[in-house]
Amino acid sequence: GVTISNERPARMAILANKIVVVNAPSVNLFIDPFTARARVLSIAGPSVAPSVVAGNPGSFDGPYRFYFTYAILDPDGDILTESPASPIAGPVTLSNRQASLSNISTSSTADVNARIVYMTVAEEGAVFFEADRILNNTATTDVINSSDFDLGLLAAANPKGNPPGVDGTDRFRLIAAWKDRLFASPLNNPHLVYVSGNRAISNWAESQRFTVKIDGEDEFG
Repeated sequence: GVTISNERPARMAILANKIVVVNAPSVNLFIDPFTARARVLSIAGPSVAPSVVAGNPGSFDGPYRFYFTYAILDPDGDILTESPASPIAGPVTLSNRQASLSNISTSSTADVNARIVYMTVAEEGAVFFEADRILNNTATTDVINSSDFDLGLLAAANPKGNPPGVDGTDRFRLIAAWKDRLFASPLNNPHLVYVSGNRAISNWAESQRFTVKIDGEDEFG
């Protein structure tokens, strides 16, 4: 479903060993140099929160919140690109129980091969950690059978946000890499600059955007 224009120059930048290609393609792309495979840069995220209930006896004890993302993983299990988060489910109170999730939607993006489930620790409603990976794009349920101590060590960077160039209605026109981040401006709003996460091509949080001067050059040109 991606087309390449022969009338628009492709513009590229390299970040974290990935070549990002914009402007010429109808949606933003990146190329994995280790496989020479082109993939979409961004994935539209889930629109519905998962359903969560208490499962069999387990180790979770307290109020918890949950969300999930779509992801494309390489053969080693590393995340190549990841969607924004689904709406948050919860808080759901678990009393020494497992977490049983359903209504985990699948992605229409062809290369998606995993969903990643995130949750808070007990009594903490704002900080999410990776809890589980569903290594397919077909299952709609999951059971998290662990404890607070088994969650990912690092807090998740979600919500990641999607930049222009996800669905063909807009695209990045200019892009550059600097200080381990990508800086890009879209066709439809060229004065707005989108900034990626640190060495993260799929993290385009709204808090990282800014508007450039639009009424002529400043003293620096």
